[in-house]
Amino acid sequence: MILFRADGNGTIGTGHIMRCLSLADEFKNLGRDSFFVCADSSVSELIKSRGYEVCVLSTDYSKPEEEIEILVKKPCFKEADFIIVDSYFVTKNYFAALRKEKKVIYFDDFCSDYEVDAIINYNIYADVKEYEKHFLTKKPILFLGPSYAPLRKEFSDISIRETREKAEDILILTGGADPHHIAINLINELGNRKKDNRTYHFVIGAMSYDYSQIKEFEGKLPIVIHKNVTKMSEFMLKCDIAVSAAGSTLYELCSCKVPVITYTFADNQLAGAKAFSKDNIMIQIGDVRNNPGFFHDVFESIDKLAGDYKTRKEMVERGRALVDGRGAERLAKELEKLFYE
Repeated sequence: MILFRADGNGTIGTGHIMRCLSLADEFKNLGRDSFFVCADSSVSELIKSRGYEVCVLSTDYSKPEEEIEILVKKPCFKEADFIIVDSYFVTKNYFAALRKEKKVIYFDDFCSDYEVDAIINYNIYADVKEYEKHFLTKKPILFLGPSYAPLRKEFSDISIRETREKAEDILILTGGADPHHIAINLINELGNRKKDNRTYHFVIGAMSYDYSQIKEFEGKLPIVIHKNVTKMSEFMLKCDIAVSAAGSTLYELCSCKVPVITYTFADNQLAGAKAFSKDNIMIQIGDVRNNPGFFHDVFESIDKLAGDYKTRKEMVERGRALVDGRGAERLAKELEKLFYE
């Protein structure tokens, strides 16, 4: 049995849980059971809805060392063959304690120097040289780069999609809670523009503060509001350009061959946005936190990209070459081989 220890606090979002669930699904295809452990109950229903059992520790997700004594006594920990940890708050002491009992794999986004048995860093900026600086002697097994991006199953079998010459449908993604009120501000900016013949599809997260206000604009502006989306790939495949924060969604958009305008609103998004932009896979328009003209710049970038078919086609080809949607399948098979054979 594989044990997943992942955070699901609303401040962090569901990204950690979603990538663990994708990997658990692939383990299931290999005949392996998975069990989840979380500090709080914020995502326990999501985990259960996907068919997995979950143990809630009722601890502070930001202080993982305080949970060690509780965790190692749980039956699920004792029964696990190995543990996969996904948290931004882990420490060297935390891993040292777990490794006394189990093999430990870590989902890493920052090229960290934690002493674990294996590291998964599927980000475009993952650099083996950085890890080699940290581990001069015994190096963990490394699974690096977007070919290991653990996307949901819906992204693993995308049919051939041609880039349309005319960009008519624009997908706007602002995250689960949208704490910077990006969606409503973009809608207000759209209302100030001259006639726009494109249709803007806003995917509103379940925790959005502005949903009721946003809904009032439907029918008055060329927007369509989507909430509680269960199959994101369908929306991505129908749209010609996407505007998205620089999180794991960028890898999904690459898989769906959608040209992307990306932005940031958190420090942990900066490296990804920079790397995608540097490689000319996406267009980066900066950070909403320090750009007063951000919302105007979004539409300026949409106008420019919509009118450049050649650039859009080149962008999606580069992105699809990077991500084929089978990262979770690769990871599960290689971890199976590593720990079970």
